Amino acid sequence: MLISKNPIITVLIGLLISACSAGQNDNNGYLQESLGQVQEVFSLNAKRIQDQTIVPSSKLHLVNPYPNMNTCDKDFALKIAIIDTGVDYNSPYLAQNISYQCNDNGEPIGFGLDDLGKDDWASPYLVRTDHLNRKLSSKQRRDGVKLQNEYEQFYSELTDPLLKELISPHLLYDTRITHGTQVAALASYDDNRIGITGYRPIMDPHKGFLVSTQSVLDMSKLAIQDGAKIINLSLSFYQVEGEFLYNRIIKQAQKDYYKLVKNNPDVIFVAATGNESNVLNFSKPVKSFPCGINLPNVICVGSIDQSTNISKFSNTTKNYKNTVYALGEDIEAIVPSKYCSELANSSVFDSLLLARNKNQFSMDLFSFNLTRIAESCESSIKRTSGTSFATPLVSRKVAQIWIDQPHLTSVEVVEELLFQSTQHNSIKHGEINIFQFEKASWQN
Repeated sequence: MLISKNPIITVLIGLLISACSAGQNDNNGYLQESLGQVQEVFSLNAKRIQDQTIVPSSKLHLVNPYPNMNTCDKDFALKIAIIDTGVDYNSPYLAQNISYQCNDNGEPIGFGLDDLGKDDWASPYLVRTDHLNRKLSSKQRRDGVKLQNEYEQFYSELTDPLLKELISPHLLYDTRITHGTQVAALASYDDNRIGITGYRPIMDPHKGFLVSTQSVLDMSKLAIQDGAKIINLSLSFYQVEGEFLYNRIIKQAQKDYYKLVKNNPDVIFVAATGNESNVLNFSKPVKSFPCGINLPNVICVGSIDQSTNISKFSNTTKNYKNTVYALGEDIEAIVPSKYCSELANSSVFDSLLLARNKNQFSMDLFSFNLTRIAESCESSIKRTSGTSFATPLVSRKVAQIWIDQPHLTSVEVVEELLFQSTQHNSIKHGEINIFQFEKASWQN
């Protein structure tokens, strides 16, 4: 377990999630509102919870499902760390790429680290939603209802208020928790040589996915200790005009992360540029990171559309050669298995949030609209947009270059990546480096 020296004083950020709203976020207004909630959400007196000790062993399957596929006998050629919202390691599209911590008997005993739940399983969800899928067999649906009822009972018996907040039932139906699984699948699809490990930083999904900068730093350090050669960072921290306290936090966090990158020159950090339609000018101090750290083992990734035009929401860079662009607009990605991915877009979810705020949560809220919800339960594939999803495509390419040419240094790998990219003249942005990737076997 990692214990931060200054656990939660460095807080705040927007994970690059929910790509459909990219470029339309009211970040300034949200941050002004959220700054007053920092002490409430991540106060220095907040209790650090180890859910593996609080949750009875008979209930652990509700929190961290046991792996369906044991990959402990696999020797991956290279590992990519996904610093994100957790990864569905049981997804059939991902299971063969999952790199577990294993015991001497060759059994999985952990998957990265969940710094939110303080355990060794970076799982994105607590209870499956397959019982909402009306096309499942009656037995499958009954099993789903049984599991849901079991969770409801378990949740009602919890007494620790912070634990109840962290694993609130409405988390189960928030599509933003699919982010890490989507990223992981795009970083490893159709290449069994690549191992994936998840690291879930401290965050509060109820308040816009505020994430602790210290936790991201800790998770990155641990990933390197665990042998990851590529750190995928589909996230961005950035300063906001007029927010003195927030900007001071970000400046210090950027310095700390700079040291980490500089002290690990044999690791490549692949970072999203962000979704604010801004230009990151590296000829002067950049007010964002990890993209914004001017070191040779950092790659910044922006988004292009199907026609290789830079996406309107994508941040771009200026005077930074280690920038590439990949498809990040209307891209098909994998969501957690047995998960009703569109539930958060329905009126049911709105009703659920309203009920939650009034402490009137009830599964009965779903009964009137299950037909529409069920449509989203049929597929593990969801279309999405954002620089978050261009980033893992580049991480995958970096991994393949390094696997094929293991003698290269990190800087040489980056140079090879740029050499293999296609130079494209953009009227607005000049010459840019773009990559067009082959489709995954599960993409249409």
